[in-house]
Amino acid sequence: PKLEHREKAPLSYSQERLWFLQKLEPALAAYNLPAIFRLRGPLRHDLLEGALNGILRRHESLRLVFSEKDGRPFQKVMPYDALRIETIDLSNSPEKDREAEALRIASADAGKPFDLLRGPVFRAKLLKISDDDHMLYTAMHHIISDGASLGVFARDFAVLYEALLEEKAPELPALPIQFIDFAQWQREYLTEAIEEEHLRYWRNQLGGELPTLELPTVHPRPFIQSYRGAVEGHVLRRELCDALTELSRGEGVTLFAVLLAGWNALLHRYTGQDDIVVGSGIAGRNRAEVEELIGFFVNTVVLRTDVSGNPTFRELVHRSSSIALGAQDHQDLPFNKLVAELRTGHDTSRSPLFQVMFVLNNTPTPITEFGNIRLESVPVHNDSAKMDLILSAFADARSIVLSVEYNTDLFEAGTIRRMLGHFQGLLECGVANPECPIGALEYLTPGERHEILGEWNATSTDYPKNASIPKLFEAQAAQSPGAPALEADGTVVTYGDLNARANRLARYLQRQGAVKEPLIGVCMERGIDLVVSILAILKTGGAYVPLDPEYPEERLRLMIEDTGLALILAEERFLGRLPETSAATVCLKRDADSIAAESPENLEAGPDAESLAYVMFTSGSTGVPKGVCVTQRSILRLVINTDYCKIGPEDKVAHLSNVAFDAATFEIWGPLLNGASLVIVPRDTVLSPLEFEVLLRECGITTAFVTTALFNRYVTERPTIFSTLDTVMFGGEAVDPEPVRVALTSGSPKRLLHVYGPTEATTFATWYPIQEVSERVHTIPIGKPITNTTAYILDSSHQIVPVGIPGELCISGGLARGYLNRPELTAEKFVPDLFSATSN
Repeated sequence: PKLEHREKAPLSYSQERLWFLQKLEPALAAYNLPAIFRLRGPLRHDLLEGALNGILRRHESLRLVFSEKDGRPFQKVMPYDALRIETIDLSNSPEKDREAEALRIASADAGKPFDLLRGPVFRAKLLKISDDDHMLYTAMHHIISDGASLGVFARDFAVLYEALLEEKAPELPALPIQFIDFAQWQREYLTEAIEEEHLRYWRNQLGGELPTLELPTVHPRPFIQSYRGAVEGHVLRRELCDALTELSRGEGVTLFAVLLAGWNALLHRYTGQDDIVVGSGIAGRNRAEVEELIGFFVNTVVLRTDVSGNPTFRELVHRSSSIALGAQDHQDLPFNKLVAELRTGHDTSRSPLFQVMFVLNNTPTPITEFGNIRLESVPVHNDSAKMDLILSAFADARSIVLSVEYNTDLFEAGTIRRMLGHFQGLLECGVANPECPIGALEYLTPGERHEILGEWNATSTDYPKNASIPKLFEAQAAQSPGAPALEADGTVVTYGDLNARANRLARYLQRQGAVKEPLIGVCMERGIDLVVSILAILKTGGAYVPLDPEYPEERLRLMIEDTGLALILAEERFLGRLPETSAATVCLKRDADSIAAESPENLEAGPDAESLAYVMFTSGSTGVPKGVCVTQRSILRLVINTDYCKIGPEDKVAHLSNVAFDAATFEIWGPLLNGASLVIVPRDTVLSPLEFEVLLRECGITTAFVTTALFNRYVTERPTIFSTLDTVMFGGEAVDPEPVRVALTSGSPKRLLHVYGPTEATTFATWYPIQEVSERVHTIPIGKPITNTTAYILDSSHQIVPVGIPGELCISGGLARGYLNRPELTAEKFVPDLFSATSN
């Protein structure tokens, strides 16, 4: 029945939700519905104005205003008042600029909020492009309109305009009710019994803890949802549209279900989550009386799909169809009542229940011809976003057009364009191979795949991959025997001296039982003797095992037992810190006379590139510490003919790291295999930013690596500390951008690099040159793979993920031989078989 008193009517449930949102944020424009209708032909302005006024008279919803009394909102119909439409003439502007200017004007107006208290909630402008080309721009608040209403508006406008042109009565059926009649009826219809029937379904469907979809955003999520947004579009290929329609018919499901399955699969691949919750709009026009009305009939439903078990695409289509049909059967429960029932709590950073939507509109506004006028719809956006993401699909017999509205505080346009390309790729793979598990559906574009597998990982360079460290060092010593190799506390050791000392010690170690590839412990502080010792060990064909004298006795015992050490080189002062062991000990000072009696000549036999160089133990943070077995070839790949750091005879490299930390691998072998000088920095100096800065300048150091924590401390206390260096590298943990900004602005080195690499990949696997740091970033990237290394991000199915999507880092190049005494954790476990053909 029609309401008798039309000056104070209740709101529909959907209207009520928007009323409270607008009340919280009166300047909110996210729920504006802008539209542009392109009118080509000899348009008569008087008839256009007459047609618009006819629509105003016909649809009371366009004349509604809203108010509140005692906490209860209500709406009333304002008397009809003739509309005078504003015309903006752009025909005098350069022709190439007119359309863009018209869209700019419309977009700017679309971002202006409506005053629901005073009205009007509908406005229009006419933008003249030329005498026979106009754009009719309209905007309505969502509280009185929806997407289907725009189709009603366009149809009514065409009929009314043509009737005025032909001076006849318009052929429009009488409206049996108005929107406020529906709002009253809805509240009477939804009895407690009907409400409870729907709630039972939704409690079962959405019970328990609803997951939050952890989308891979470009920017950190603000604490308060901003509603700032933009839109990106994409047209699916005609062949794909036909294939999607054919699949839906063959499976006996709707096109909505097939597209929803693709969206669910993509969200699953993007997030790694198996419980996918998205919202969708239901037209709500399931009564004959409301089909011809302009009004807000849409209700929002929640579609929760289980994608666990890696189902096939066909199976996911049917799961999605079942969920959609269930939601449709229970669509009459207003969304705000569902939110109240589930009591999800108030999170100001997200919308309730879901943050992503999928909407299919398969009745788009048709292109219409009337009275020598051709009307067609033109997309326009109000620069706002109601959710994190809303994927809308507009389908007709010819095409499927996609549109994604996204929150610009979270995403950027390039991210969304990639997402649309991935959605198309996933659908193409799914319809072509419906029995393919969704975890294996290929969705990268050919260009992306070439970029990731080819361009970004084309890192191969020549380096002496079949040589050994001792032979390369001996060649440097023969070439420049008088060049400084080591500097420590004013003492300089030349390449010739270092080579001779290491040869004597190597021969002495062989007399103590060192044979090819024995593991020999080294328990020493950073210094000249340490470098002599590890070089000597390699000359014997053995491998060194760093034993930090600061380690707890229990950890040292585990390392000694795990490696089965029979020989340990140690400083005498540290002998008491070693656990009781049967291993023999060599002390360079204690045994100096015996060592000095050995020949200084190079040893004839020696290791090869595949020989072990060292065994370094992990921290044990993920279980029992594991001994990582690193070969000499892996070290050569790290320091010779590299792209991230060029070291030559003119360089001086700081040695700051404990030898049990794999950064020491770069610090020691980087200079010694490239003819540079290694400057050993005392521990106390490392811990004093002022003393370290003085040493950097006095010694003329050109290259240094520091941990991220040390880097932060250095630049905080001495901002100009690195200003005289050529190359500074730092890494080891996630980076706070602020100290990096300080370093760049206060006295940056020539090259500032963020480097990353696990022990298993031999010190550094990736590098990122830092030139500037945006105020928006919250960390610093680890960059791209270094020379002779490849790096991929893989999902849980070992599929490559595209840019911006989280996964697990897979590195090859510089890999350790495996874990000591852990045959189940060999090097093959580091690199999935998928990449064995492309690994360097």
